[in-house]
Amino acid sequence: MKENKPKFIDELLKNETLKEPLKEALILLAMKYDASYCFFEKAKEKLDIIDSLKSQILNSNQAFDKIHLKEKEMDSKITDLQKKVQELEQLKSDLANAQNLNSELSEQQKELKQKLKKLEKIQEKLEKKESKPEKLWQDPVTGMEFVYVPGGIFIMGDVFGDGEDREKPVHEVRLSSFYIGKYQVTQGQWQKVMGNNPSNFKKGDNYPVETVSWDDVQEFIKKLSGLNQGKCKFSLPTEAQWEYACRSGGKREKYPGGDNIDDFAWYDSNSGGSTHPVGQKKANGLGIHDMSGNVWEWCQDWYGNYSADAVTDPAGSQQGSNRVIRGGSWSYGAQNCRSAYRVNYSPSSRGSNLGFRLVLSQVSR
Repeated sequence: MKENKPKFIDELLKNETLKEPLKEALILLAMKYDASYCFFEKAKEKLDIIDSLKSQILNSNQAFDKIHLKEKEMDSKITDLQKKVQELEQLKSDLANAQNLNSELSEQQKELKQKLKKLEKIQEKLEKKESKPEKLWQDPVTGMEFVYVPGGIFIMGDVFGDGEDREKPVHEVRLSSFYIGKYQVTQGQWQKVMGNNPSNFKKGDNYPVETVSWDDVQEFIKKLSGLNQGKCKFSLPTEAQWEYACRSGGKREKYPGGDNIDDFAWYDSNSGGSTHPVGQKKANGLGIHDMSGNVWEWCQDWYGNYSADAVTDPAGSQQGSNRVIRGGSWSYGAQNCRSAYRVNYSPSSRGSNLGFRLVLSQVSR
């Protein structure tokens, strides 16, 4: 070990005059100094080691903190992953349930299709069993005959272009099916319901009843419905129903059945100044007689101008002062007996050329 005693000790020891006891004391002092210095050096080394260890520990703590932070981040990511795994598991479960539900629905759809097929077969059988609408229905009270008119679409108004402004504009009309009187209501039928005969030409039960107002006809309908115990719904035809039936189901016909008025109507040129028994002239394409001539026919509608708009089952104007009459009569010319010709009278008006026919919209069995 390197000696580390102070220089002044060496200088004292070189002094020959120095007594022996003092020299020994100096030597002992030097030895203790060396020992202390050595201890100090070792302690310093240990302190350096301790400082190094402290630094390492500090670095280790920092590293540990970083590791701990990373662990927290990893734990958070693991938690997120676990949630996503749970969500995936839930999705798998939902998908499985949906597949099961889809399978159940498919089975139900198959069952429904089978049931629908069975119902269709049953409906087909029922339709075969059900009778089609009777082409002709007879009122049990008066014996009035009604012809079935299948519904359809037609162009209403002056389709020939030779009419009056009141017949325009032509317009599309869609109608439901209905029944209409095969003949004009006769004096005999009026007598059965009302107990009187207001007609001017009292020539027989089979002549058309006339000299009846629109208001009178409403009373006739009310009493006829009562005699049928409310099972039948009678009314005057709407103007659209009347023209559709007159033109054999909406065909392009100037008169009800064709262009030769003498085949189909009693009018001023052939009537002899009087009405005639119903049904003597040819029927139109639906089997309906006298829709032109003999007597004018009341319609249900208030009189009003036409619209160019397409309509379904029109009931005419909502209000007015006069009601529509159609068909011409024994006292009017051919122009007034055309299928499209229209005019109006007060609902209280009566005349020897004013009659009617009915429609039937409902029969309760």
